Amino acid sequence: MPSARIQQMQKEHCPKYHVGDDFVKPVFLSVLRSRYYTQSWKATEGEPLSIRRAKAFALYLDNLPLFIRPFENIVGFHAEDPHALPISIEGWEQRSTAQYLNSKRCKEEDLEEWKEIVEYWKPRSLGTIVRNNLDERDWLVAAASNRYMECLPGETGSRTMPDHDIYMNIGLNKVLEGLREKLAGLREEWAAATGGTDAIATRHKINDVTAMIIACEAVLRWTNRFSAFARDIAEKEQDPQRKQELMTISSNMGWVPANPPRTFWEAIQSHWTCFLAYHLIEMMCHGTSLRTDQIFWPWYEKDVIVDKTLPREKALDLIEEYLLHIDELGRPAPVHRRRTTQGNSYLATYTIGGVKPEDGSDACNELTLLILDALDDLRVSHPDHKFRWHPNVNPKVWRRVVEVVRSGLGQPSIKNDPVVIDGLMDHYGFTLEEARSWAVVGCHSPSPTLHWGRTRRDAWAVRSIKALELALNDGVDPLLLNVETKGTGTDDVFQILANDPQIGPRTGDASKFTTFEQVLDAYREQFRWALRKSATIKSIYEYWSAETLKRPFASCLFHRSLEAGRDIMSLPEKGLPWVNEPGTVDTVDALIALKKLVFEDKKHTMEQVMNALKTNWEGYEEMRQEFINAPKWGNNDDCADAIGKYVFSAAAEDMCGVKDESNMSPMRSGGVVTRMWSLGSQVGALPNGRKAGDPIADGGISPHANYDRNGPMAAVLSAAKIDGRKQKSDIFNQKLAPASVAGEAGLRKMQTYIEAALHMGLDMIQFNVVDAKTLRDAQAHPENHQNLVVRISGFNAHFVDLNRFVQDSVIERTEHALV
Repeated sequence: MPSARIQQMQKEHCPKYHVGDDFVKPVFLSVLRSRYYTQSWKATEGEPLSIRRAKAFALYLDNLPLFIRPFENIVGFHAEDPHALPISIEGWEQRSTAQYLNSKRCKEEDLEEWKEIVEYWKPRSLGTIVRNNLDERDWLVAAASNRYMECLPGETGSRTMPDHDIYMNIGLNKVLEGLREKLAGLREEWAAATGGTDAIATRHKINDVTAMIIACEAVLRWTNRFSAFARDIAEKEQDPQRKQELMTISSNMGWVPANPPRTFWEAIQSHWTCFLAYHLIEMMCHGTSLRTDQIFWPWYEKDVIVDKTLPREKALDLIEEYLLHIDELGRPAPVHRRRTTQGNSYLATYTIGGVKPEDGSDACNELTLLILDALDDLRVSHPDHKFRWHPNVNPKVWRRVVEVVRSGLGQPSIKNDPVVIDGLMDHYGFTLEEARSWAVVGCHSPSPTLHWGRTRRDAWAVRSIKALELALNDGVDPLLLNVETKGTGTDDVFQILANDPQIGPRTGDASKFTTFEQVLDAYREQFRWALRKSATIKSIYEYWSAETLKRPFASCLFHRSLEAGRDIMSLPEKGLPWVNEPGTVDTVDALIALKKLVFEDKKHTMEQVMNALKTNWEGYEEMRQEFINAPKWGNNDDCADAIGKYVFSAAAEDMCGVKDESNMSPMRSGGVVTRMWSLGSQVGALPNGRKAGDPIADGGISPHANYDRNGPMAAVLSAAKIDGRKQKSDIFNQKLAPASVAGEAGLRKMQTYIEAALHMGLDMIQFNVVDAKTLRDAQAHPENHQNLVVRISGFNAHFVDLNRFVQDSVIERTEHALV
């Protein structure tokens, strides 16, 4: 059970989970960051861009109100209040800001200021710049609430994966010292310059290094303010224990991140402070990427194991507080984005386990176990954790992983280390050492943490399920033909598109197709169109993001930036792109049914199918049941799975035909989040028997709910036919009956089952160990199930924080029993 302090924190902390179009707790759009960035931007007109970014960052930090809650030992937040949602106004889509201004989530006294700020940034924000660099039609297709693709800025932010050893082992004081020396040398170069490109390069370096110094100094002023603030509170504190805690907080903030941490407590505080600065304040970023049990291990080992100055239960207390702080992070996403992250918001994901980069030996340690204990103790849905399994994993740790998963927590998900490492080397060309260092970035996609930390958003998305719908309608989106859909969505995007619903290329009248190959060819052409279009738009977006959103503080935390004397956004980044493809399994099932019932058994014609789809299967119920009962993915049916292998492999092949801004081709990924709801409402009837608006499959490679009819291993065998080394990451969800894995025998059975799936080459597997009866009772009596956590897709959520549609989607998953 958590300590009294942690229990108090759990009662009072403020997660920003989405439920429907709203939040589970009251939140407000904070104007402070936007206010100070706007003030600074106006005052620095004409100055070098990196310096302007640094000054705006510094002005906000210098004016950010401080608070320390009574239960906190790790301090700092990226806003003035735990309920506040600041935005990166310069990088956000202004249409989304308008949604919040009209939704009563802004303080009344701030409304007029907000209107002025939005008006100022309209022509200056990244979203506007990108739109001005695209053809209007391309922007409309991309801006259609992510119906066809997901490749515009302003919704999720960038990624930031710095070299953590800089602040953990070197400290910002040393960084500043090196930067000042470099600036002095650059000024000498400038004084001796004779013009030409060398002079231009030197000037860029002077500007960027100056900006890095401004940003680094601002962070240290911020931590020193916190140190003094904690000391002032301590002087008035009457409780001796709390007084001592506050004095330690003051000491910690006075020492880190200026210097390398001396204790486990300082190590966590140093990371948290820098993380807030580079990942949330300087630029609102999405997700995380950290091997928690590795980055904090030296200090844990020293304090808890070697010196024994910190009891294990106190270390557990600190880790639990750290996890709960992460749980409070959120982002003010637009409505359609909130609908895709039901029961969550920030999607923070951390990685534990795996192997050591230098020699491939097992990396599990006592801190791995502590983190697992913390997850089990807190019963948190967020942050999410991925466990890197490999054949030589520590048996004690592996057993504990399975215990926690079996408890019904929904995490950690289990990633297949050898498969991931091979994919990172084979496709992207990372070295073995780099590949072994990987951590998840985003929801479930792996990235090396050595040498090539991220600052760009590597992911974008296409909708294969919409590509199929377009293929069946000669490139027209049939939903745009329905007058009821016109004018819905963001601004008037859908109204404009409805005037010309020819979205994709013309690929022929599907009602006249006479061979299955014609169906496949039309689908592939629509899919390739979506890939080309989205890759082009995404490349333009990332180019202008690098040009306009300089990152002076993040630049202080990258070795290659410190060595080059350039902002990290001005330096090349080794490409690591992937394309999320929700709806793939629905596409596969629809194609299987067409092949079987139309072209092999000839029970129906394509004209009959198209007529049924146009009426949303109304009047065709008997025919619909035939398509529902046709063979489906996930049953170890070789004929059906051959279609699955084709679709997954074709996507991987087609992705090699496009590139990101680093000229690297993406890999396919199966990120669904809660798009089984949001995307389900954007897709019409399909030949798998699905009606318009019905949910889509909830995993990247999982069978559709209730379509896996031959047991859990049959589903695994189908999924294992896809080469995981050719796919960036594919979510495989299963729901297990708790009774089938109860007791010691059940634990061994579950452990053996997971190992078998991973040895077959499955990239990733994750579970809900809960029965439908419990879930239905939670729907009826949510007050009795506040701690019920379920696995959604790439993240977990408290079941009671989900809307009814997503709850039903989880309930409808096939409940398997391990026998």
